[in-house]
Amino acid sequence: TTGDELWRHLVTDGAPSRRGVAYWAGSDTEGPRIIFTSGRRLVALDGVTGAPATSFGQGGEIDMVIPYNSVPLVFENIVVVGANTPRGAIGGIGNARAFDIRTGDILWRTRLPLMTNGYPITYAVDGRQYVGVSTGTVRFNDLTPELRPSQGNNLFVFALPE
Repeated sequence: TTGDELWRHLVTDGAPSRRGVAYWAGSDTEGPRIIFTSGRRLVALDGVTGAPATSFGQGGEIDMVIPYNSVPLVFENIVVVGANTPRGAIGGIGNARAFDIRTGDILWRTRLPLMTNGYPITYAVDGRQYVGVSTGTVRFNDLTPELRPSQGNNLFVFALPE
């Protein structure tokens, strides 16, 4: 561990989310991946070489159609993203989606009443895994411990497949 740069990936056609990247440790057949968003694109890179993960989507990326400029959530072989689109935007609002991290195939999507706000979360109860997605308009300086449905602030929770 020298701190030397191992690889660099140049992002073209847009800017990557400045909020960070996600990591997938890989499987028995595939190596680790770095996952990030860049506007409408969800990008998967080989974690060792920095090259596009060619088994993911087309050339290592997929068009999510609705942008998400934040950090994807990775759980096992699933990557979950929200949507950063205001009311009236093309493509609608609040379209939370889950993709297969190996292939980029869509696993599920759901429409929420407002754009997602913050990062998806994951947790387990009695061995069952859940994903939570928050929506709303309150900014960080206005946060309170309670949800305010009148402002669209809600937490939507989905059970992952067993």
